[in-house]
Amino acid sequence: MKSEKYNVVFIHIPKTAGRSVAAAFEEEFLHRTVNAYPDIARYRSLSVVRNPWDRLVSIYHYAKSYKAHQGTRLMGPRSRVLPFASWLMYHRDNYTGPFRFYEADGRGASSNEAGSAYWFSPQVQWLRDEHGQLAVETVIRFEELAKSWEKVVAEFGVGPLPHRNKTERGDYREYYDDYTRDVVADFAEEDIKEFGFSF
Repeated sequence: MKSEKYNVVFIHIPKTAGRSVAAAFEEEFLHRTVNAYPDIARYRSLSVVRNPWDRLVSIYHYAKSYKAHQGTRLMGPRSRVLPFASWLMYHRDNYTGPFRFYEADGRGASSNEAGSAYWFSPQVQWLRDEHGQLAVETVIRFEELAKSWEKVVAEFGVGPLPHRNKTERGDYREYYDDYTRDVVADFAEEDIKEFGFSF
């Protein structure tokens, strides 16, 4: 999302409060990586990242509520009936990696074309430029968003953060056993190293 009004590029990683952030900046939400913005250096830039174990539980519940005709296999009927561990293993076993992003005609990343990469890619890959460097000035952790938003308000002059697209569920830790915790740790290794996440 790019806002000329606020002179900001916001990199909206799926299931990281992006709809709320885009609404605060009075823009439509689009999922685009930094590489969709070759002029990003001319703007202030920010993104939100989320604990990968928590994020996958959020994606799972989002998938369960999604309509069958929308999105990828992630959002298909299977997602509404599988328990979390089975859903996670199904997508791990059917993942075709390595992660790539679909950036065509300025439309942003699409879950239909990008498939599993759209949902399961390490978040840091959304934020790295073609040289592999982190290209976003401000990265806020989802867990600290409410507190950090005060600084965003002061810096950018935006209003309060609305709460959009919330999924109702319990603590993410309750969804995991030792094995599934390690499965997520394996494919989220880059995020864990870059942002210091822990289970």
